Amino acid sequence: MAEKHLRRETFVMIRVHIICEGQTEEMFVKELLQPVFLDKNIILSPALVGKPGHKGGNFKFERLRTDVEIRLLGDPTAYCTTFFDYYGLPNSFPGKNVPNGQAEVEAKARAVQGAMTAELQKMIGQDPMRRFIPFVQMYEFEALLFSDPMAFARGIGREDLESQLNQIAIGFIGLRGKPRRSEGVAKQFQAGRRVFIKRPPRASVLSKHYRLLHGGVRSEPDRCAQEG
Repeated sequence: MAEKHLRRETFVMIRVHIICEGQTEEMFVKELLQPVFLDKNIILSPALVGKPGHKGGNFKFERLRTDVEIRLLGDPTAYCTTFFDYYGLPNSFPGKNVPNGQAEVEAKARAVQGAMTAELQKMIGQDPMRRFIPFVQMYEFEALLFSDPMAFARGIGREDLESQLNQIAIGFIGLRGKPRRSEGVAKQFQAGRRVFIKRPPRASVLSKHYRLLHGGVRSEPDRCAQEG
């Protein structure tokens, strides 16, 4: 763990490597999470899965295993976690097909996280894996932007869009505010987003906030309001 010296006091800085599925997740960690966690003496180090220069995606277990092993064995005091979405995983990924498609999302998450950890532990060893924190995002990253349509509209400085954003959210949010349990929720969201992009109130809205609809740095409310 790194150390920060300030007025003769020593603060232990905890390092956490985050293996990201794509550039959107990596940017989200860098732009939004890093500053918050740094104030808590936690250094987040995001990186795309696979070889340097790789643009992300295609989240195969073999790539993940190599990346986790490099970080846990090469940085023996740091932690390692993951940031990828469930629906983008290949069916061959540990735990992806257990339980069946009608199971609750929580059960699906536990199945993947448990199976992934068990397989990694066989290959890397139990002691290093004590510093591994498994995480799988059960919804499309962009869907997180629609968790609060009112805040979304306010964040981009377009409160007049609240109704349209809310309609998109209703299209894939089930009872009790949870996305529907079917595997098709990701496709439903993508379809709803395409409708919004195809028919924005003004053409300039699309060009100005396109990146926001795809996640990334413009999901930061304050910055969006300033640029709105």
